[in-house]
Amino acid sequence: MQTREDDMKNLYEASIKGDTSTLNILLQKDPLILHRISLSTFTESPLHISSLLGHADFAKSLLNQKPKLAAELDSQGQSPLHMAYAEGNMEIINVLLSINVGVCLVPDQNGRIPIHLAAMRGRTEVIQQLIRACPESARAKTNGGDTVLHLCVKYSHLESLKLLVPFFSEDAEFLNSMDNDGNNVLHLAVIMKQVGTIKYLVSIPDIKVEATTLSSIFKEYPTKIKKFPSGQNSNNSENGGDWLEKARGNLMVVATVIAGMTFQAAMNPPGGVWESDNKECFTSEGQMRTCKAGTSILAYTDKTRHHQFILDNTISFSASLTTIFLLISGVPLKKKVYIWILLMGMCVALVFTSATYLVTLAAIKAPGDKVVDLSIYTYSWFWTMIVVFVVAFYTFKFMVHFIKKIFVSLFHGKVPLFSTVSNKGSVIV
Repeated sequence: MQTREDDMKNLYEASIKGDTSTLNILLQKDPLILHRISLSTFTESPLHISSLLGHADFAKSLLNQKPKLAAELDSQGQSPLHMAYAEGNMEIINVLLSINVGVCLVPDQNGRIPIHLAAMRGRTEVIQQLIRACPESARAKTNGGDTVLHLCVKYSHLESLKLLVPFFSEDAEFLNSMDNDGNNVLHLAVIMKQVGTIKYLVSIPDIKVEATTLSSIFKEYPTKIKKFPSGQNSNNSENGGDWLEKARGNLMVVATVIAGMTFQAAMNPPGGVWESDNKECFTSEGQMRTCKAGTSILAYTDKTRHHQFILDNTISFSASLTTIFLLISGVPLKKKVYIWILLMGMCVALVFTSATYLVTLAAIKAPGDKVVDLSIYTYSWFWTMIVVFVVAFYTFKFMVHFIKKIFVSLFHGKVPLFSTVSNKGSVIV
């Protein structure tokens, strides 16, 4: 009995080292040693260990002797394929899938199959390989309702997310599926302040952006969030509820992205900050003074440009935060006029975000760089023309609307423009 225990111990030590010669010796000594693994006190098989550590030759030798080891589960309900996918060992993955491709659908105690672990680790190449070998595994969910898309966002793997989303391009229901907490991938991205992920997801046409669900994102904040009434959709055809819901959702996402961008810009101004006190710092006026650590370098070297940057960035940040506050505060926004007001606020945020970008370019460019100067000039005129066009368009639209109201009032008698009441009570127009 002691000899068998020693042999089993030697087998596991060999699996840690990837020592195939020791494995062969043990098999010659006891051909049934691999069948006795289930009788041992070890919680994992030697194949689990070799798959985790990347000993491909040792894993092949084990599977040649006992292919069923590929389907063995450890104390956590994980197969050797789970281990291989978590570590991204492609050679072992190919070996295991060639033995038993069905293992890719076996969940562990948390309902996670191998592709879930690969998504958690951002193993892009591994995910591609598994989708080719076992396409149905990409649609599996964990016990918490997480899809591979949720896990990519939770563990901040944008590249893996970009790889997976096109695979579901014709399945909008899956792209918008919720986890057990009622969050889809976009909600998670906003909660986790992943600006790059938010930008990418919003660009996907099949990703739904709804204020009724986005409002729940802010439940972690101290301010109590009032959700939009779910019954609004019952009369969408009459009052344009669909349009309002989508507009609120889009505004929430754009405002959140801009707020995050402008906040980061304030924390990391163009040119950076002084890492330590600099006692020989020359200001834009040519005076030498001490520049304090943590303060903006631009504030000393170009005070005017620094003020422009702070002003533009603050206006953009304030406009986006005001939009978010109005959307989550419970203020009734049932009419299109309120949405248009919020849209104008976001236009202000975008214009001043663009202005902040221009100031940043001007601050970090090399002296005499004509290419950057031309870019700044062109960009300035481009945005100026857009703003002028939009203002002219809405001014014209307002004037047409106003004139139309006057025409209706004068010729249809609905609302007299000027009226007085005589002593006898008659109305004189």
